[in-house]
Amino acid sequence: MSAYRFFDRLMLRAPVYSFSRYAPERLGEVLGNREFREAVLLATEGLYRALEAAGFDPEKLSANARWSLLRYYNRMCFRPTPFGAFASVGMTSWGDGSCRISPAMHLHRLHSREVIYGRVSDGRVLAGSDRVGLSPLAYRYGKEFRCYRLELSEADGRYSFHLDAVAAEGLTVRLFRRLAKGPEAFDGLSACIRKLSGCDPEEASGFIGFLLHAQLLQRYAPERSLIGGQETELTDNENGSTDYAVLNSEVTGGPSVEDRAGLERALAALRIMAACAGAAEGALEKFSRAFSDRFGDRQVPLTEALDPDAGISYPETGQAVPEVWTLLHKFFLAKWIQERSRGFYDVLVLSEADLAGLANEQPSVNFPPTTGVLFRKVQEGMVIEHAGGATGTALAGRFSLFSDEAYALCREAAAMEAAAHPDVVFADIRGECGPHTDNINRRRRVYGYEIALDGCINGDKVELLPSELLLSVQDGELVLYSLSLKKRVVPRLSTAFNQNRHGLGMFRFLADLQYQGLCTRLLPDLEVLFPGLAFYPRLTYEKCVLAAAKWKFRSEELPVDVSGMYVFRKRHHLPARVSMGYADRQLVFDLTDHAEALFFLQCIAEKAEVTLTEWLVPDKSVRCGYREMSGQYLAVGWHDSVVYKGMRKDHRKTGTKVTRRFLPGSEWLYIKLYCSEASADRILLGVVRPLLNKFRGELLSWFFIRYKDPEPHIRLRFRVKGEGHGRILAALDRLTRSGEAAGLVQVVQVTAYERELERYSPELITLAEGVFEAGSDLVLIALENEAEVMPLAVVVIYGMLEAFLKGYDDCIAFAGRSAGAFRTEFSIDKQQQLAIDKAFRKLRGKLENALSSKSVSDTAGFLYERIRIINKAVVGVNKVTKMRLLSDLCHMQVNRFFSSDQRPKELEVWSFTEKYIKGEMAKFINRNKEV
Repeated sequence: MSAYRFFDRLMLRAPVYSFSRYAPERLGEVLGNREFREAVLLATEGLYRALEAAGFDPEKLSANARWSLLRYYNRMCFRPTPFGAFASVGMTSWGDGSCRISPAMHLHRLHSREVIYGRVSDGRVLAGSDRVGLSPLAYRYGKEFRCYRLELSEADGRYSFHLDAVAAEGLTVRLFRRLAKGPEAFDGLSACIRKLSGCDPEEASGFIGFLLHAQLLQRYAPERSLIGGQETELTDNENGSTDYAVLNSEVTGGPSVEDRAGLERALAALRIMAACAGAAEGALEKFSRAFSDRFGDRQVPLTEALDPDAGISYPETGQAVPEVWTLLHKFFLAKWIQERSRGFYDVLVLSEADLAGLANEQPSVNFPPTTGVLFRKVQEGMVIEHAGGATGTALAGRFSLFSDEAYALCREAAAMEAAAHPDVVFADIRGECGPHTDNINRRRRVYGYEIALDGCINGDKVELLPSELLLSVQDGELVLYSLSLKKRVVPRLSTAFNQNRHGLGMFRFLADLQYQGLCTRLLPDLEVLFPGLAFYPRLTYEKCVLAAAKWKFRSEELPVDVSGMYVFRKRHHLPARVSMGYADRQLVFDLTDHAEALFFLQCIAEKAEVTLTEWLVPDKSVRCGYREMSGQYLAVGWHDSVVYKGMRKDHRKTGTKVTRRFLPGSEWLYIKLYCSEASADRILLGVVRPLLNKFRGELLSWFFIRYKDPEPHIRLRFRVKGEGHGRILAALDRLTRSGEAAGLVQVVQVTAYERELERYSPELITLAEGVFEAGSDLVLIALENEAEVMPLAVVVIYGMLEAFLKGYDDCIAFAGRSAGAFRTEFSIDKQQQLAIDKAFRKLRGKLENALSSKSVSDTAGFLYERIRIINKAVVGVNKVTKMRLLSDLCHMQVNRFFSSDQRPKELEVWSFTEKYIKGEMAKFINRNKEV
């Protein structure tokens, strides 16, 4: 994958005041400044009114009010995160190293979303030319139209979403079909209803009101959209704390060419470490497994996939669980141990040689096509404070409303993503979260399309509706497909909003989907890798600080007064300047200053735990006039490697000629036997084998697989002649209660069997089921003969390849690709590969006798014959589809062989099979030489 390079444009975020002049005792002086008063008014009107009543004299304020003002003053000197009028945002470019902020700044003020939402939700009865449209969250399910209705929570100011429904009858069907083209005037809609139903005007108005209350219909209000053009700013005569404001500055100059090159090298180093950090499992991975279990390879509408009845509710997004031990853990632990000369509190320095060694072991991973990097220039060089994200537009997106240059940067990043992926459509997610939170979600349209989750369908060609998006699994990935555009859709969220706070599962799913398969967290966090430590050292690479030193304290370890501050700092090797909190809650303290130490003690009062981070002093490169500023740059990096694949050419919706779903009592009987992994083989011998022996004459075919959902179980499918279902279930009940496997089956479930027609195709599904049957018979025979599983699995997989492919070379290539994919999945390093090689050498002698039993050998031969039959049926099919079919058939067979750890075992099987075939080929060549 190509290296990241930075766009020429940069964003500079800087607090309004200089950090060098900060002093708590100057609060009274600062209160006389108009810009500080205005910033407080915009942030907290209540505090401003109290300040106004006190004549702007801090001594007349309560202690809590003074502490609150000190926090605002501190942030106005140190915190670059834009928040109201406390920090400014300006656009610049790379320069000669020095940067100047013009003292003349412009405060952009917009009506807050609270005001806008109040206007369009004022309870006024709609009439006349008021326009009404269909909610984009409305969809058809069976005999109902369903829609998510939102309600505002007074507790947290966010929307909660509830699924409502109305009957899909003649009137609603025709009405909604009409509104799918766009909104209509109230009078026109009322006339349409009267014409279709014969009702009077009052009844038509009442019906529209009912649908509006159910939120299937929405008032057309373009000003409510979170994505659009520039908004009208407030005039100076319009005031109020509900304003949404951003302070814009004029900036000249910027970081040097050397800074740019150093940052790009640091980003390359971060990519190496991030690739070795392993993958964490979160809500998306859980949903993906559940989706595959429910729908297989089917394409289903997004609305159906997330419907609580028809599909799977998207799980609440909790903390993703990282891998327990990764290459990155190993790397940093070795670094700590090897540097014995380094003091406990000394800087942990990463060298080019360190990273080169790690690069030799790093697995192949994908990185986002664009990404954001926040950095400050400090006396030590540069400190990187954020690196990563699914898209480089996220951190800059909300400022596109206030700056054409910021908008141009976002558009440039979006264009770069699109140019590298011509077979993919990128679409921004538009969905309300809550009136206050949505202030930071508003932005100009950056991408060519948007997925609409709010407002009403407006008929705009850029609007993609959830009901016309199809979801499926393709090559292990969840993939969205647009029916109207005939392309894969990749969601984007061009704003720095935490999607976990959204109440709509569909929004969280789409926002999470943009992270799928990508390594998006680039900065290493030693605390995440090694939690529970009291101290984490500064981490550097070249002249870049990748992580500032960090201290973790319990309340009893903290000083109780200023007199204890010196001893506290000396004991823990704390620097003079430290910060507490993150982003918009960050505060900075000089612990050697009496007044700041008092402020620090007040801020940590009653806290059970406190985290302190060293605050690195800025260099003098960013200035406003003669004042030194704590400026933070946003640089957007890009690479042109392909990350997202388009839809497979063979991916299609299946026809209806072959039955997909078999309910209990129909041709196929589907039974789940829940049990422990340890007892699964005993159940196959003690329950399934006797059942087959008894009813073999009544079964057309059968097969089993092992599965977890997440509890382990055996999935049995019996294709039954006639009316034998009841007798089979009765016999099953007896076998689970008595006999060899009595008590081992915990739960029995009978459910519908849905064939995986997308994976195996309607034309091949019956042949595939024949392969499954032969493979299932083979496993039962092997269990009866107490055959050793691993050597048998290797030989059988080779036999399946031999029956499907042509010659040794094709078999070796296929096994090699399969083994390589698993090595990537498990991030296999050199030591682990050596262990696999050693295991094969021990296994090699057993492979010759794996099929020594005639019954096992004969049944394996029957499996190979089924493979040859299905191979003949795919003559003329493209190679990619054929190889995917073979891979699926082999995967299912490996699943049947092993009762636990199927994925790690499959890694071993493919690794061993590749080596085994190479050995067989060498023997063949030697025999021919002798002849």
